[in-house]
Amino acid sequence: MRIVRHQTAQSTPARRPQPAARAARVLGAAAVLLGALAPGARAQQSVTIQRANEVLLADPGGVRLGRADAGASYRATGSRDGFTQVTLEGWIWRTSLRAERRDGHTLAVSKAGQENLRAEPNGTAVARLNSGVLLDEVERRGGWVHVRRTGWVASAALASAARPAAPAPARPSVSPPSQPAHGAPAPAVQAPPAAAPAETTAPAALDLDPRLAVVRRRVDLRRAPDAPPAGSLEADMPVRITARAGEWVRVETQGWVRESELR
Repeated sequence: MRIVRHQTAQSTPARRPQPAARAARVLGAAAVLLGALAPGARAQQSVTIQRANEVLLADPGGVRLGRADAGASYRATGSRDGFTQVTLEGWIWRTSLRAERRDGHTLAVSKAGQENLRAEPNGTAVARLNSGVLLDEVERRGGWVHVRRTGWVASAALASAARPAAPAPARPSVSPPSQPAHGAPAPAVQAPPAAAPAETTAPAALDLDPRLAVVRRRVDLRRAPDAPPAGSLEADMPVRITARAGEWVRVETQGWVRESELR
């Protein structure tokens, strides 16, 4: 008689994922996350105005905010119907603004006609805003107010500031030297020519002298603060600030007079 023994089946233990499999899953999750973040990163690029006096709009096809100067750069935040949304940001002289809380904004341009929006206090103008345009105050510095708001500009008038990276130069391949015949001198191996250094053009720095200013309108020229007028300066005359005393500044300017008028 043959005796048969029955063995109970044992469950196979679950295999632990191998390090390579875990790494693949981690890389896949990272790729998905980067893909989700990519659209937001592309939307925050810098763009430059290519056409002079380009119209700035509150909305695509909407109310005009003013005009942008060629070469001005803005931060793009979106696009729609052939227009790009940009952030208008800069500095305006405080007397050209008034407090006005409307449509979520806090200030409005009060100067008749247009007022310059400058990159820095008394710096280069990047736009000209129409009277009544609503703005948001960011900060104040002396007589200047840092303002911001969004606007729209035709996409065809813009150039992206991002440039693709130049491809890396191909590395020359060096073939191994052939074996010399027995007793013959080994041939010299020439090193590959050194790659020429890539030319880099440093961007020109914008040298703005904070002491330079322009007379906004005709004003009296005085020998001292609160002294009687001793002359006048015409509007748009350039001057250099040499000293400050409260709300007063001492300025220098240049001009010509007949020599016969001097003593």
